[in-house]
Amino acid sequence: GNEAPIFQCIGMLAKAVGQALTKHMHELLDLMFACGLSEPLRDALNDLAFYIPPLLKTIQDRLLDMLSMTLSGQHFRLPGTFPSDANDIRRHYAAQISEIKDIETITLALNTLGSFNFENHTLNEFVKDCVVRYLETDNVEVRKAAAFTCCQLFARDPILDQISCHSIQVVNEVLEKLLAVGVADPDASIRETVLSNLNKKFDRHLAQAENIRSLFIAMNDEVFAIREITISIIGRLATHNPAYVMPSLRKTLIQLLTELEYSSVSRKKEESARLLSLLVSASQKLIKPYVESILTALLPKSRDPSPAVASSVLAALGELARVGGEDLIPFLDDLMPLIIDALQDQGSITKRDAALKTLGQLASNTGFVIDPYLKYPQLLNILINILQTETSTSIRRETVKLVGILGALDPYRHKITIVSSDEAMSDPKSSNSDVSLLMIGMGPSSEDYYPTVVINALMRILRDPTLAVHHTAVITAVMYIFKTLGLKCVPFLPQITPAFLGVMRTCPNGMLDFYFQQLSILVSIVQQHIRNYLTDIFQLVKTYWNPSAPIQIMIINLVEEIARALDGEFKNYLPKLLSDLLQIFEEDKSDKRQPTQKVLHALVVFGTNIEEYMHLIIPMVVKLFEKQDVLISLRKTAIVTIGQLSKKVNFSDHASRIIHPLARVLAVPVYELRMAAMDTLCELVYQLGSDYAIFIPMINKVLQKHRIQHQLYEILVSKLLKGEALPQDFGLEERYNESKAEETPAAEASAKKLPVNQQHLKNAWECSQRSTRDDWSEWIRRLSVELLKESPSHALRACASLAGVYHPLARELFNAGFISCWSELYYQYKDELVQ
Repeated sequence: GNEAPIFQCIGMLAKAVGQALTKHMHELLDLMFACGLSEPLRDALNDLAFYIPPLLKTIQDRLLDMLSMTLSGQHFRLPGTFPSDANDIRRHYAAQISEIKDIETITLALNTLGSFNFENHTLNEFVKDCVVRYLETDNVEVRKAAAFTCCQLFARDPILDQISCHSIQVVNEVLEKLLAVGVADPDASIRETVLSNLNKKFDRHLAQAENIRSLFIAMNDEVFAIREITISIIGRLATHNPAYVMPSLRKTLIQLLTELEYSSVSRKKEESARLLSLLVSASQKLIKPYVESILTALLPKSRDPSPAVASSVLAALGELARVGGEDLIPFLDDLMPLIIDALQDQGSITKRDAALKTLGQLASNTGFVIDPYLKYPQLLNILINILQTETSTSIRRETVKLVGILGALDPYRHKITIVSSDEAMSDPKSSNSDVSLLMIGMGPSSEDYYPTVVINALMRILRDPTLAVHHTAVITAVMYIFKTLGLKCVPFLPQITPAFLGVMRTCPNGMLDFYFQQLSILVSIVQQHIRNYLTDIFQLVKTYWNPSAPIQIMIINLVEEIARALDGEFKNYLPKLLSDLLQIFEEDKSDKRQPTQKVLHALVVFGTNIEEYMHLIIPMVVKLFEKQDVLISLRKTAIVTIGQLSKKVNFSDHASRIIHPLARVLAVPVYELRMAAMDTLCELVYQLGSDYAIFIPMINKVLQKHRIQHQLYEILVSKLLKGEALPQDFGLEERYNESKAEETPAAEASAKKLPVNQQHLKNAWECSQRSTRDDWSEWIRRLSVELLKESPSHALRACASLAGVYHPLARELFNAGFISCWSELYYQYKDELVQ
């Protein structure tokens, strides 16, 4: 067992001295082989064979003999010599298996056979008679080594290219056993070893019908890596035996596309996309007729929310470009925006990498070069930005490669393209910065100047998903600006509203309450001008509608604000909303039943809009105030709601549906409910007039029975029976109408300039102690924020706290902040600042 250092030494000598060692080696070899097979021996023999070529033949023969003795108990015989008794081999093999006396030695013998340089020796017969048998042993390591060795030896053997019947028979016999292991072995790593070692040299034999059948079984293996290897093999075989492979391959193709289309599991979709790209790259010619259909199926999936799915789909599109070539030219307008979006996705390296590779494949296979820069002017900036900021070396290398593929661009043409694309942004408010606003004649003297600069800067933060942590602060600042601007904020709605709703779709659930509240305030400020965005708003409401969630109250509040803003126009949106609102009566299980209270309030706010739906609403409200197990306060609110509605909606047809239940409520010995019911009956007397007379006797009986007195009701009934006019003002208005100052924000906080604390600014620009680069960076940061804090403009001041934590905003608003404060400074301070 102490030979290892000696073998190591012999290997090093061979490396150092080379062929000068030859004459000393023959005796040494006898001693070395006498030690028996071991890993150090194998490594030493490898070195000797490599550095001293004359010894190769001797080493090969002796090693083969040793391996043959280990594996079959027989000396190695060359093919064609008199065969040994097959029974002896079987007996030895049976003994070997029964005890597998030394698994390590057997495994080492098999691995050595597969990896050692046995050139000029034909080993296929040895593999067929001896090695293949080890594929059936119970030991996993032995099976794995046998599988690897069979594949390696056959891949190097000229028998794969021979066409004699005997050769084909030998290959098929071994291949059949290998595939049996590759498909059915219980150990996944062995299945993978077999299939991954069946390289192109085996293709002619693998393309036989029975072998293809086995491979199609392996293609549904439970291990994804094995499915990947198998689909590549089958793709290669399509050219060798298309008639047999194609029908099943088409079926597989449809299966993959269906899974991609309809699977709800991201992992499944990602795997389908990866298998699809392997299939496309392996069987190029045969996939060509299906390029268009595959592309149509892949395009929608490239925007999948899961980065892994999106990047796999992009990779498949790249492979498709290699196969389809110019057939993809008509689809370039669909593909390019997808790729450009993926290149800008800061959240996923894999997606950016896939987009770079795909664009490279697309450009080189469709001839779409240079034009991408002209058609999509932002592309060059994106690529330069990746090179400047990307930390991943592989992505930067891929970017350089892509820039090379896309070709050289005439700088003059590029400049013209950029200028014309900037001019195409006809809306000055969407242009970039304070400088571009000055260029179109809007300066600091214009009252829209500061809000426009600020809102453009805030919108850039809101549109960037990587800055989600600042989105709440942005919305707070925007709402403050809108409150001060009042209706002057309407021109900014096309910028603000879509971005605001976009943030709500992706924000954490905990923030929704705040966002719905802010959206309600926004509606209350801009009133009917919100109508263009209602489809999106109601879509959002539907998404988050949940009768038992606390957020529900804020959602109903938003619906109320919209009803107030639109007035009569709101009727068009009611049918979709009403069933959801009424459902809350049944589904609200919260303790205080606040969502239900909120719905009752909303019904009053909707006013005349709900007139034609009273047949749905009244039964629900009545049921609510009649239920014994409902909170007294809620029952009272339901009764009061009927009274309030009677002022706005005519429900004389539904009188009996209301008055009988109210009479039953009067029988309940709860003072609050009785008084609320009496007040509501008074309202009904007003609305029904002489029609109410028919109910008077029935109600009077109840009042007498329970000794209930109500002064106003008695006066109204006596006047009604005498045919006199009813008195108009009996204090019911105050009792019912909530004060009008209802949550409507101070629609226009004074738009006067805010005062500037000039001493604070002076402290901020003081720079006598600054010397290092860091000092100056901190100085400009502090001054930028201080300028916003002290700015006389409401819009700029709204950004101060956000600029304190997100410095790029302070930097972007520096010019506007400076000029707004400069115009307010006293002369002495201006002089100091200049010096």
